[in-house]
Amino acid sequence: MRAMLRLGILSAVLAAAGPGYAQDVVTITEVIDGGSGGLAVDTGGNIYIGDFGPDLGGHGTRVFKVTPDGTVSVFADGFDGASGNDFDSQGNLFQSNINAWRIDKIAPDGTVAPFTNVGIIAPVGIAIDDADTLYVCNCGTHNIRKIAPDGTSSFYVGSPLFACPNGITMDDDHNLYVANFQDGNLIKITPDRTVSLFATIPGNNNGHVSYHNGLLYVVARGANQIYSVTLDGTVRLVAGSGERGNADGSLLEAQFSLPNDVVPDPSGRYLYVNDVVGGMAQNDTAPMVLRRIDLEAVADAPEAPVETGSWPLQIDAVRPNPFGSSVTISFSLTETMPVLATIHDVQGRQVRRVMDQSLDAGAHQLVWSGIDDSDQPVGPGVYFYRFRTPDRTQSGRIQLVR
Repeated sequence: MRAMLRLGILSAVLAAAGPGYAQDVVTITEVIDGGSGGLAVDTGGNIYIGDFGPDLGGHGTRVFKVTPDGTVSVFADGFDGASGNDFDSQGNLFQSNINAWRIDKIAPDGTVAPFTNVGIIAPVGIAIDDADTLYVCNCGTHNIRKIAPDGTSSFYVGSPLFACPNGITMDDDHNLYVANFQDGNLIKITPDRTVSLFATIPGNNNGHVSYHNGLLYVVARGANQIYSVTLDGTVRLVAGSGERGNADGSLLEAQFSLPNDVVPDPSGRYLYVNDVVGGMAQNDTAPMVLRRIDLEAVADAPEAPVETGSWPLQIDAVRPNPFGSSVTISFSLTETMPVLATIHDVQGRQVRRVMDQSLDAGAHQLVWSGIDDSDQPVGPGVYFYRFRTPDRTQSGRIQLVR
């Protein structure tokens, strides 16, 4: 599971208690000269931060170690865009390299060794189950890889719902949850590999996601906020005013700036979040600080579920389905907006871009005749259509029979 062994170790976070500890959100480090990559926490409460690099180009080379009192040191080096990470049961930290297309294994003493690069394309988030099997987000190919403890890498699942799958975590029933970077969708994958849209987070740009004590915690990078999601899909604002900045304070007054990852400490009392200092441009990832959210304050706050609203694009009909020569997807818009419509195979690979234009409010139709982007006929089987607007992505299943 993400970030820690469940040994019930008491947190040492309060060792450096001071006046600022009366606040719900506090900054625990000085400014760190590195980019905000993934977060993981060991059983002693130490936090490990991947150095993504100065911007979304992602060429950071280090992994930082932060003690609970905020002391920062370099734990390991030699990476290329250190993004998502997670610990296995032996205390090894597995680190994604988004630009090297590789997963590295970092021993407890900081020794780095390549683990696998097979099928790894622009990897980001990592979740590790109780058997030390890795599940890795391939942002570059919009799918999830499964990596056995011996390093054997295999395709796990793909879906047109994935839009640069970024963060990943696992609940107690071994369901996976994936946070998209290119939209606000949170995707659920059941153990039988059924993929579905689980929730939509405000901001249209997620960071990472973590599971703890029956709740999912999701970084809304685009909204500069942190949200929780119950296992029935209810979305609730946890922290962040929404105004970009780095000010500490109460839950809804504190500011975040392009936050990236969120992870609980071993005691379950706190959430750690890394965000950018300043963050004037949307692609900024550095420099950064590490923040801490008091979950006791969250528990005491009044319930305020987030109303995500209805989507202005509505799928009205898909006929015929299954289809032989062509399928017509009827949809309607409540307002004028750009619409991108694509067809994908079962591994999430784009087959055909069918529509990419601004459409007026009203009824519309999309027709796909079973051809790819090279105008060649595709084989029979299951495909997925995907509609993307500035606010959301929606997809559905279609079947071609020849």
